[in-house]
Amino acid sequence: MQSENTFLAVLPEADRLRLEQVSRRVHLPQRFSFYRSGDLPAAIYFPESGMASELVRMPDGKTIDGSPVGRDGFIGVPAVMGVSRSFHHCVMQVSGSALRVPIGTVCALFENSLTFRSVTTRFLHARFVQATQSAACSLLHSMDQRLARWLLCTYRHTGSDTFQVTQEYISEMVGANRSTVTITLGALQREGLIGFERGVIRITDTRELSRVSCDCYQVIFAAFDEIRSVIPH
Repeated sequence: MQSENTFLAVLPEADRLRLEQVSRRVHLPQRFSFYRSGDLPAAIYFPESGMASELVRMPDGKTIDGSPVGRDGFIGVPAVMGVSRSFHHCVMQVSGSALRVPIGTVCALFENSLTFRSVTTRFLHARFVQATQSAACSLLHSMDQRLARWLLCTYRHTGSDTFQVTQEYISEMVGANRSTVTITLGALQREGLIGFERGVIRITDTRELSRVSCDCYQVIFAAFDEIRSVIPH
């Protein structure tokens, strides 16, 4: 089966087919749990649409979006890296589909394929850049910049300008209260940059939304673009 996952598209045909031949396409609803803190994934998922995220949960129960994952990568890094447990809770943010692949197949490919290991390393570096840049953004930039950055990142990770997500859920992801998110979304809608109705957001002007956003969005996706740069097969 041919996948819409751009990480898989970068791989040599032999590596890609090895994964796709043992995969199963699954639907992933919003808030589907891949693994919890202290656990390891049961499988590796290569998203084709939608977006997942590792949630950083504080002792008081508050959560914030740590590092989103979309069709430009895979879910289940702790298992591939060989660590004993995960430290975060990974859930589906925006519903979509993915190829579900046995952990053993992915780990064997990571051990035996230099190209797969190289692409994975670039993906991990991009996620590191995303996590650190997002942390700095949350501390230093205004709410409209942060929300615009989150919307643009969601647009890139999902490959769609329309996605279903509630204001309450957005507030969890950007670390702000719901009223602030409501006000900011309303301002972006009045400016004609987005449409928002009944839990569905549609980005109508990515260029202007990029101008509202800080430079963090460009930094993050410059790192993700490195995954698709030319590598030796």
